[in-house]
Amino acid sequence: MGSTRSLQRILLVFPSCNVKIFGNNEGIGAQKEKTIAAPLGLLYLATELLDAGYAVEACDFNAEDYSDEAMLRYLEGVDLVGISILSFNRDNAYETIRRINSMKPGISIIAGGPDCMLHPRLIPGTKLTVVQEAEKIIVDIVDAVLTKRDLSTVPGILFPDPISGELREGAPYTCIDDLDTIKFPRRDLLRCNKGYNIIGEKTSQKITSLITSRGCPKRCRFCAHNALAY
Repeated sequence: MGSTRSLQRILLVFPSCNVKIFGNNEGIGAQKEKTIAAPLGLLYLATELLDAGYAVEACDFNAEDYSDEAMLRYLEGVDLVGISILSFNRDNAYETIRRINSMKPGISIIAGGPDCMLHPRLIPGTKLTVVQEAEKIIVDIVDAVLTKRDLSTVPGILFPDPISGELREGAPYTCIDDLDTIKFPRRDLLRCNKGYNIIGEKTSQKITSLITSRGCPKRCRFCAHNALAY
């Protein structure tokens, strides 16, 4: 499998958000510039795929402007596309998937992200939806899709039955208990990193973001955490 993987290319896509989700939306900088942070979720998955032998590229259309020309360049030679969906970019994610399918009919697209965990469903135009944390299962998922393996053996996914078309669940998923086993994200993959800005104001300093924990011990009734907690 290793030698085969080295010949296959994976593109990980973060569609632009419909609304600002970081920083102070009332600030002058936030009104003039996107308030953005690197899509670390995708970059964590990129690390796993690269270590498994796949060629991986990532693009963040929240940091660079989307165009069909740019997408076509990214899609050149790509075997599978992964799309990260948040509630904040859901509409643009659906449109991005539609455009990719029109540009490259038959390409394998998989979707995942917080919105897919919060509202598990099959995303139109995709092969499957990842509905759990994917660091420990992403290689198995990509292997299964590209080799056309039985998806019922893959944990943490929803997929259409190849005969009936009915929605099916994959194998049982095991939660990641030790976050220290997760490898660091590959931030270097973002070719259009123009200096991420999470406070809404232009500064001379470079700013980045970190994920230091997952989950929360609280149970605030207005928060989506209750819907995602294990």
